[in-house]
Amino acid sequence: MAKISGAAGGASLAAGEILITSWTCDVSGETIDTTDSGDTTWMTHMASGYKGWSGSFEGFAITTVEDETVGDTPAELILTTEANNTYTGNAIITGVSTVVDVPGAEAVKKSYTFQGTGALVQAVS
Repeated sequence: MAKISGAAGGASLAAGEILITSWTCDVSGETIDTTDSGDTTWMTHMASGYKGWSGSFEGFAITTVEDETVGDTPAELILTTEANNTYTGNAIITGVSTVVDVPGAEAVKKSYTFQGTGALVQAVS
């Protein structure tokens, strides 16, 4: 089994490709507490079947993605580890941070957080 390189990693929204330095995507599943009076020492749970995903990506400021996209209609988000390894789904941008260092020190950086809505599809080849 080959390891996957993140050197060609990327992120793109409906507005276009975002030049990134890193991204994270967290997938979670809900459980239901089924603890009752017969359970004396350990809590019990069962899977609810509901899943969710969210995350963030960071990169350098570009002119094609506006801060006003926060909280707008969900847009297709594609997160890439390599050319043929992707995570795709609709997401809502929930936050944008802008970092400006002292003049001449570094490029303007952006940090985005997102909440997935609906399925996240992983394609690996």
